[in-house]
Amino acid sequence: AMGSVSDRALTLANQVAEAITERFGDKYVGMYAYNMHSPPPSIRVHPHVIISVATSFIRGGFTLDQLIEGWEAQGATIGIREYLGVNVWDRDLPGRSRGADLEYVTTTIPRFHEQGARFYSAAGRALLQRRVERQLGAQRPRLLHRRAHAVGPRRGAARR
Repeated sequence: AMGSVSDRALTLANQVAEAITERFGDKYVGMYAYNMHSPPPSIRVHPHVIISVATSFIRGGFTLDQLIEGWEAQGATIGIREYLGVNVWDRDLPGRSRGADLEYVTTTIPRFHEQGARFYSAAGRALLQRRVERQLGAQRPRLLHRRAHAVGPRRGAARR
């Protein structure tokens, strides 16, 4: 047997990380702990695999905190995959998205950092994300600054 869906997805990510670090040195592979492969695995995470735990679309009856703890227990460097705006949830109406709830944003980001998260990425409108960043100002932890560089700079619009 190949193990759980999480074990199988992680096995692939671990093998990719091994090949990339062998050929290119100090590079990283990113993987979402999402949907069917959100539950923590039974195998160790390669040191060059960053696991971004999704805040929604969680399976297996786990809480977000349990997922973060479970993946960390297998050696993962943790990131957060947040959903600040999803059209089918908020229909892009002003003030309806999770990202428009500044209390949510200003309490969860520091909490994620305290739990060990060192990377942050979010689904939602880019302007919404920039608005949240501006309103957080000096309070925002370093992990928010690094969200576009979790596994290397992205091309195009995400680069500033």
